[in-house]
Amino acid sequence: MTSMKERKAQLWVSTVVYTLISLALISMLLIAAKPKIEQAKDSFTIQSSLNTLQNIDKVIKECNLAPGTSRELFVRISKGSMTIDSENNQIIYEMMSSYGYSEPGINITIGNINALTTNSSGGFKVKLWLNYTNIVNITSTEGKQILTQTGTPYKVYIKNLGPSQDSGLNQINIRWE
Repeated sequence: MTSMKERKAQLWVSTVVYTLISLALISMLLIAAKPKIEQAKDSFTIQSSLNTLQNIDKVIKECNLAPGTSRELFVRISKGSMTIDSENNQIIYEMMSSYGYSEPGINITIGNINALTTNSSGGFKVKLWLNYTNIVNITSTEGKQILTQTGTPYKVYIKNLGPSQDSGLNQINIRWE
């Protein structure tokens, strides 16, 4: 016959063993689910960036209608970076991702936005961009301006400065705070 102390000891040992098994199972589930969670987060970030680029494109088209028109909008960069490339008349968003937005190496078009996914060490590099060559001249105080990820949104100002003497295309100035 087992004593009361032995039963209490067995109860504690059983409790500890069951607790450790439960923690091990939870850890295994989290380890298995983490890549899928990261892919879902990256997918959401890419979709959000597509929406942001569509809004920027819409505002640039509105401003392009008449010289002197200006608009402001808020742009949030939660991952990656956005480049205003006035030398090449492009607005480019790039991020490293665990989610492949499209088939690697194949350029696709979503409205006016181009998308390219390339393989990279540990995942994918996703590039989304608007190209305004022969549409407008993007101008800024610097040749290339880079907006990096931040907790607060950037306030972006877009203004039509009128036609360029060289090309006759409207000059669209982009700056931010």
